[in-house]
Amino acid sequence: CSWRVRIALNLKGIKYEYLPIHLVKEGGQQNSEEFKKINPRGYVPALFIDGDTLIESLPIIEYLEAVSYTHLTLPTIYSVQISVVAVSLKKKTHQSTSS
Repeated sequence: CSWRVRIALNLKGIKYEYLPIHLVKEGGQQNSEEFKKINPRGYVPALFIDGDTLIESLPIIEYLEAVSYTHLTLPTIYSVQISVVAVSLKKKTHQSTSS
């Protein structure tokens, strides 16, 4: 869920360099030797910050929350996620009743 981390970084006004990792192309770029140097587990997202590499979106967001006091992100992130699920369920329900 790289999008969660990008939302948190943007809300907090933290500048970052986004390097997309294609999860299917070339057998999954997260499995490449180059990416495994960044994250041996091959998980996305990975965030290099303050000399450390953090992996997995929720621990990254919790770290950002702990070190940056601007704009609380966790309630916002969960609200966005719940909204996306609600829209997805509504669309799926609408499609099944339209058939």
